[in-house]
Amino acid sequence: MIVDYGDDGEPTKDPELVQFCEFYTDRQIVLHPPGDPQYQTFTFSHVNFVTMAGLKNFIERLKGQNLWNQLFGEAHKG
Repeated sequence: MIVDYGDDGEPTKDPELVQFCEFYTDRQIVLHPPGDPQYQTFTFSHVNFVTMAGLKNFIERLKGQNLWNQLFGEAHKG
């Protein structure tokens, strides 16, 4: 279920049942501390929540699109 809110924090419409919801987080995680030769951070921009039906629909849309290689390249074949 999702609810849209206005700038004033009040709902702009009634809650709605959905199969997919994207939540903006902008969360950064430090994998190695600053100063470490392997210093590295990783940013999670969004978290996606899906129902089982939503996951099935998402996977069905990806079939035949070769998105794994487009997103992660040949070096990360599964």
